[in-house]
Amino acid sequence: MIKNMFKLFASTIVIGSLCYNAYGQSTYLALPSNNNLYIIKNGVETKVENMSAYNINGKNYFKLRDMGIIMEFYVEYDSRTNEINVDTSKNSSDKMSHIENISKNAVKSSQSVFIDAKRFGNLEAYNIDGNNYFSIRDFSDIIGYDCIWNGNENKITINLDSDNDNNTNSSNVFIEINEKLNINPKEGDVQALTEYLAKNAQGFNENCKLEDIESEGSNGDYRVIYSLYYKGFRTQNDLMVFISNDGIKYVNKIVDFNINGKDITINGNDVSEGEIENAKKKALEGFENYKVYSQSAEKQLDLNLRPMIYVVTVFEDKTGSKFTTNYTYYLD
Repeated sequence: MIKNMFKLFASTIVIGSLCYNAYGQSTYLALPSNNNLYIIKNGVETKVENMSAYNINGKNYFKLRDMGIIMEFYVEYDSRTNEINVDTSKNSSDKMSHIENISKNAVKSSQSVFIDAKRFGNLEAYNIDGNNYFSIRDFSDIIGYDCIWNGNENKITINLDSDNDNNTNSSNVFIEINEKLNINPKEGDVQALTEYLAKNAQGFNENCKLEDIESEGSNGDYRVIYSLYYKGFRTQNDLMVFISNDGIKYVNKIVDFNINGKDITINGNDVSEGEIENAKKKALEGFENYKVYSQSAEKQLDLNLRPMIYVVTVFEDKTGSKFTTNYTYYLD
């Protein structure tokens, strides 16, 4: 049985570079992730060492077989059908890979993924050196352990003790859209989808903004992401729509947003450019010996609804190797 879903809040700021290889495939810059990964099992928190992880376009991608080891599921590749099969009732027999602390080139993976015999055609995945890497957030929506992101410590914690099979929160299920919608995600036209969600998706309102439309391989699958904004800040709550030949479905985390008891006195629209530049400068402290390859900043609310500027910086050393840092600059 597929375990209940869990949440991982991570930035989606675009920082990766895009080029093309000799075969015409888009290639993406995969940078070694500097996030610390911990697991909680039987009440004991343990740091996961040497897990192969990369940062691509601001999101963390982990080797699928390594995720199977720490989340305790079995991964099998069928070369005849070019399919990946995940069995959550069996434990992994793989060994943890050793991370290489260097940048890599990544290409989009188009392999079909079956989890407990159910096809998931919209999971964003990249192939790096012949291995499949998945967004830990996307995969978590299906497998189902609680996962907490701590921006101050660059820390991801997965709680293996939190398999709540009886959780019926609406954010933990895929909701099917049975109505025929006149949309063309390839051309960026999802207006009919937005209007449908405004009428039917719980919590979806004028503060929900279209964040991204992502193509998922060459089979015509797309993922559409809407983010919820509050007082000029992007919250950690989103609604993710999966479009495939099997139909349209969505996962709604916007419904989880609860402002009760919180007093947010700062309006994100009033945050000055000078404040944003100050946050960017703070993010560079301690890295004076490295060249800044790129830097992005976004006004967000953290898990506790504290207003902040979230800065993602890609540094380059003298050898040309790159690494990513995430910096949280609180405004209150």
